[in-house]
Amino acid sequence: MRRRIVAAVIGVLLVLGLAAGAFAKELKEVKVCGAVACVVVTDVGTMHKLADATEGSKAPPRASEYYSVSVSVDAGERLHTWHVYYVPSAGLVRAIDEHGAAATRAAVRQATAVWMSVPAATRAAFGQATAGLAPFPKPALTSVRVGARPVTGDPSSYLSLYEVGARYSGSTWKATWHRITLQSETPSPWTDGANKLSYSPNLRLIRRDGHVFRIAKSLSDRLRHGAPLR
Repeated sequence: MRRRIVAAVIGVLLVLGLAAGAFAKELKEVKVCGAVACVVVTDVGTMHKLADATEGSKAPPRASEYYSVSVSVDAGERLHTWHVYYVPSAGLVRAIDEHGAAATRAAVRQATAVWMSVPAATRAAFGQATAGLAPFPKPALTSVRVGARPVTGDPSSYLSLYEVGARYSGSTWKATWHRITLQSETPSPWTDGANKLSYSPNLRLIRRDGHVFRIAKSLSDRLRHGAPLR
């Protein structure tokens, strides 16, 4: 089952009165940005491919190179733009719900991140659109907090929290959660505030954008003390 990437902000589209069919017709442009430049796509067929994603929430991938993508919709009286990320190595896009549609820093922090896979045609369209366009590099962390505790020493090891753990499907109602805040100089899908990374010391769990994983006791102990992870 397919849906448009921007359908992650479906509440806003409903407010605008844009039905799904109208949305497809009202795409104005798709802008894909890398580290030093952007490309603007206005070809209708290519825009439809770039704005296609597969229904369903995916776990966030490990931190890697990425592109920032802006999708603009002509609503008649004004132009509305939504911002998503594309991670080519994983074939995933990350959108945010309607709370982040304003794209302000406060709105993004209140938003819920949604990761979606893209079909082969969309990956091919991104490949063509970004040919020669250098992506943003894997984010370099400038600071990390576990709850209210700042991490001492090199914070970069905390990106590994997007790679560790075994999928956990048990009950979490007894879990006590502490937010892990990752910050980088350039916003990324792992550090922009819409990403939700948290840690449960009593159950040794990591929750990444709603997906829960069990971690080793040694890693849990390091998190508990706000220590570097390697």
